[in-house]
Amino acid sequence: MLLVRGTLPALPPAPATPLAARLRPPNRPAVLYALLAAAVAVLGNLLLQTYLAPFLHDLAGVTPGTLGVLLALTGVAGIAGARAGGTLVDRWGAGAAFATAALVFAAATAGLALCGVRRPAALALVVPLLAVWAAAAWAIPPAVQTRVLTLAGSAHGPQALALTSSAVYAGASLGGALGGRLLASYGPGALPVAAACCTPVALLLFAAAGRRRPRPVPPRQGALASSVRHPQR
Repeated sequence: MLLVRGTLPALPPAPATPLAARLRPPNRPAVLYALLAAAVAVLGNLLLQTYLAPFLHDLAGVTPGTLGVLLALTGVAGIAGARAGGTLVDRWGAGAAFATAALVFAAATAGLALCGVRRPAALALVVPLLAVWAAAAWAIPPAVQTRVLTLAGSAHGPQALALTSSAVYAGASLGGALGGRLLASYGPGALPVAAACCTPVALLLFAAAGRRRPRPVPPRQGALASSVRHPQR
């Protein structure tokens, strides 16, 4: 809390906005596609992450003690991935950054699925795949936030970011629900396969959002996007 207070720039509070104005950004197809892409990408991530304990136990016989270490590892990898995602957006743009993170995510989940073919899998093989999977999953949000801000424009930037958070939580809820059904019906091995299958859908939706020419973002809005992507600044 102290680190956030001392490093994030002070921004004036936004004026009160009526509900109709808050829901206006999704009326633009490009913004709606970007929000759907975020929801699908998070769905694929949480579909596996929610049930990581039974999946790892079935895959490599991971015990509760080892699970705690692996969860900490994926958390650190996720922080590094989020930071790298912002850097990729700055260097390559939102489209290339999203595609790179999504494809790496798909490759890592496909690797975890292949490990399940010959159970029990060695932790020496599973752990690197887990780290890459977590980093790639959390490298996706900066690209989504940047594109949504650019498409919505400065007038609707705060509302668009709020809707992005709502899309993320909707994807997380759906991912948990779908993952539970898959786990009950087909076993833990189905989870990484389904997670990887979400990637093409998310890529198509994000590409559809990028087909429309984005509106230029004023410097102040660009600073807001930078602070969202790089909270340590």
